[in-house]
Amino acid sequence: FLGEQVTPEIIERTGIERELQQALTNLQAEAEALAAAATNRVAAPEDASTNGATGLGGSLGARASAVQAAAGARPGEPLLGAALDFSRYARIEALGDGEAKQKMRKFEDDLQVAQKEAGQSKTTVEGTRRLHGKGFVTKSELEKEELAYENSQLKVKTAQTARDLFMRYEFSKTAEETLSKYAEAVRELIRARKAAISKLAQAEAKLKMSQGQYNIQARQRAELYEQLDKCLIKATKPGLVVYGSGRDDMFYGGEERIREGATVRERQALITIPDLTRMTVRVKIHESYIKTIQRGQKARITVDAFPDKVLTGEVAKVGVLPDSQNRWLNPDLKVYLTTISISSTNDWLRPGMSAKVEILVDRLEDAVYVPLQAVCLDNGSYYCYLANGARPERRRVEVGPFNDEFIAVKQGLKEGEQVLLRPPGRDAPGERQSEAASPGGPKPPPPPSPPAGAAPGSPA
Repeated sequence: FLGEQVTPEIIERTGIERELQQALTNLQAEAEALAAAATNRVAAPEDASTNGATGLGGSLGARASAVQAAAGARPGEPLLGAALDFSRYARIEALGDGEAKQKMRKFEDDLQVAQKEAGQSKTTVEGTRRLHGKGFVTKSELEKEELAYENSQLKVKTAQTARDLFMRYEFSKTAEETLSKYAEAVRELIRARKAAISKLAQAEAKLKMSQGQYNIQARQRAELYEQLDKCLIKATKPGLVVYGSGRDDMFYGGEERIREGATVRERQALITIPDLTRMTVRVKIHESYIKTIQRGQKARITVDAFPDKVLTGEVAKVGVLPDSQNRWLNPDLKVYLTTISISSTNDWLRPGMSAKVEILVDRLEDAVYVPLQAVCLDNGSYYCYLANGARPERRRVEVGPFNDEFIAVKQGLKEGEQVLLRPPGRDAPGERQSEAASPGGPKPPPPPSPPAGAAPGSPA
C-alpha cells in the first residue's frame, strides 16, 4: 500500500521482521528437537506402536505453543513494536509506487483540474461582466457564467476536501489495516510452520516406527524361513532310518510317538541312522542276579527270528539304578537294564528284534553237575536219589553254583551215576515241589520280563 520505499522502514520500526526471524529460528530448533525425540522414541522398535506416534504428535502442540510464546506471537495480539504516525508519510515524494501514491496523485490531479477550471471560469465571468457593463451581453448570460464559476469553486473545495480527508484519515486507517493484515499473515505463517513441523514430526515418527516394525517382521520372517529350511533333514550317510524316540509307554511318563502333528521338545532325537555294524541288546536283570553281572562278561545271544544262529557278545554296561519304566505294574519288581554288545556284524540283524541272552558269569572246569530238579532240600540238607535197582538210594550231597538247568555237586556224587529227577514214591512231578530248591534256600522265581530287544550300539 505505501510502496517499497516506506514499507521496509515501517517493518523495521515495528520489529515484525525480527520477531518473524526469531520465531522461525525457534521453530527450526523445535523441529530438530522433535526429530531427535522421534528417533529416541523408536530406538526400541519392539515397544513402538501407533499410540506411541499419536502421543508424540500430541506433545508437538504444547511444544509449538511454547515456540509461539517465545516468539511473542500469541493469538489475538498484533506484532507491533510501537504505535506509528502514518501522517508523516502522506507525501507523494515520500511514498513509493503503491496504492497510496496512486490515490494521492489522483486527488492532487482532481484538485489541480478543479482549480484550473475555476480559474478559467473566473476569467470568463470577469470578461462577461465587462461586456455586460458595455451592453454587449444580457444579464442572463452574465448570471450563467457566474453560476458556472460558483460550480467550479465548489469543485475545487470538493477536491480539496477529498484530498484532505484521505490524507488525514483514510491514509492512516488503510496503512494501519494493511500493517495489521501483514502482522496477521506473519502469525498465520508461524502457525502454518508450527502445524507443518508437528505433522512432519508425526510422519517421521510413524515412518521410523513402521521401519522398526518392518525390521522386526523381516527378522522374524528370516528366522521362520531358516527354521523351514532346517525342517529338511539330510542324511549324513546311507543306512536305515528309525525313530529316535516315542515308546509304547507314552501314557505313563514316556515321550509321545513321533508322528505328524506330534509335539516335540528342543534337542529331542526325532530320527536316527543306526550303525548296523555295532549292535547291542538291552536286557533286564533281576535284582537277585545283578551282583553276579560285571562288565566284560561273555554272553550268548539267540535271536527269536533266527533261532538256529547263536551270536556272541559281552556285557558293555550294567545299570546302576533300577528301571522305572513299568514300575506302575509291579512296584516290588526291581530290574536293572544291562547292555550286551554283539561282537559280530550280521546283515540280517535289525533293530527292534527280540532276543534271548545267556550271560556266562562263571565257568567250572571238571565239575560234576546234575539237573536242578534232581536235588531235594530236607531239614537244611541237600539230597539226591540214585537209581539203584528197585530201591533208590538217598545220598547227601554238597552243592555249588547253578544256572537255570543244572547245579554243580562238589561232594556225594561221581561222574556217570544216574540220579532221579524226583524223589521216589511221588505220583506226579509237581508233588512236594517245595522240597526242590537251590543252594542257600529256595530258588527265586525268574523275573517276569519281556523278551530282550536288540538295539543299535555305539562305539566304545
